[in-house]
Parts: sequence; C-alpha cells; structure tokens
Amino acid sequence: MTDKQKGLDNALKVLFLNSVHKHCVRHLHNNFKQKHPREVLKQLMWNAARSTTVPWFNKHMDEMKMVKDKAVDWFDDKNPSHWSRALFKEETKCDILLNNLCESFNSSILLARDKPILTMLERIRMDMMVRNANRRVACEKWKDVVDPRIKKMLDKVGQRATQYISHRGGEFVFQVTGFGENGSQHAVDLGLHTCTCKRSNGHQPHPRNQDLSRTRPSSLKRDEIIEEASKNHLIPNCGCDFCIRRL
Repeated sequence: MTDKQKGLDNALKVLFLNSVHKHCVRHLHNNFKQKHPREVLKQLMWNAARSTTVPWFNKHMDEMKMVKDKAVDWFDDKNPSHWSRALFKEETKCDILLNNLCESFNSSILLARDKPILTMLERIRMDMMVRNANRRVACEKWKDVVDPRIKKMLDKVGQRATQYISHRGGEFVFQVTGFGENGSQHAVDLGLHTCTCKRSNGHQPHPRNQDLSRTRPSSLKRDEIIEEASKNHLIPNCGCDFCIRRL
C-alpha cells in the first residue's frame, strides 16, 4: 500500500515480483480533485473504490462519465486492481483502501528508525509488547465478547438483514434476494463462507463445516452464537447481510 510514489513503484517491480501492490485511495483522490474538484465526483470515485463486484464498479464509473467525461479519462493510466475492491485478488485476504495502518506504524517508530538495526528492532519489539498488554487490559472492560465498535457494526448489519429473503438451495447454499431501492440477489455458501457480493470472499478465514454447524443451532440466542463464532473467527462481513441474519 503506497501513496503512488514513482520510486516505490519501480522498486516493487524489481524486488517483489509476486507482491500485490495497492494505492491509497485518499491520496489518489487528492491528486484527482486538483483537476476535478466537485463533491459528486469524489463520492462516485469512493463508490467505485468500495464496489466489490465489477458490474457495480462499472456502474459508478459510468455515472461519473455522465457527470464529467474527462473525470473518467483521468483513470486511464491507473489500474483499478490497485485501488478498487472489485478487482482485488481474493487470495491476498486484504481489502483496505487507505494506508492509515502504514502511516500509523511509521509514526510509532520515529524514535527507532535512525538506530542501528538491533537497537531498532528491540525498540519496536518493546513498543509492540507494551501496546498489546495495554490493549489486553482495555479488553477486560468490554461488556460483550467483541469490541464495542464491532458490536455496533454487527447490530447495524443485523437490522439491514430484515431487507433480505432467503431460499435454501442446498445444505449450506442459499439464494438471497434483497428488496427495496438497493435490492440485489446473491448466492451464499455457508460451508465455504462465501457470497457473490464478494465482500467477505478472501477476507475471512474459511471455516470448517463442523465449526460452522455449531454457529447455527436455533436453540441458541444470537449473542451466544456471535460469541461462539468469534472464538472460531467466523464472524462474517458479508455485504448481503445474510450471514449475520443466519446468526
């Protein structure tokens, strides 16, 4: 994940032949808005970046073209596989669009970067150890089994799940149809933990069938199922919200 520095682009091609290279969308937009500053273009660019399927990506780019032809032309030399989730490789298991994580880490090691290699690594190790210990203490204050921010996200997704109707197509396969203004249809495989919306594909671990079956008993309450799912890293992030609805 870079800010599209030319030097890093060249170095990555030589030193990391098989690495996946992405560009920070925020920095990409900072360059984009210098020639195309309208707010509506900003929203359409971010919508295209957040799209998880090619049809939705093309839809937002077509909308941008209707607003301003030259705005779309600006992306001609920018491979969408570097900045849009619709073209990200699933095997990388990473869908971040910003380099906040990189910048945060860089700022945390400012005092160590100019030290000899062993001193630098020891300083980073100490900082990470203290950070993890402090986070562990903070977790003891949680009222739920997951982080409060994650709990809010799960509650929000659970509310949206009422806008979807499911039809069983197999033991673990369902066809899910949404209704309303933004309704869509997806195929969900609870066995592989995948959905054609692609929001969770490649970014969540594939659960074993026996683990998955333990997250679905009707006798368990939703909070109990979330607790069991969190222990096995099965909490989904599916755009169609069906996986959460099944909890």
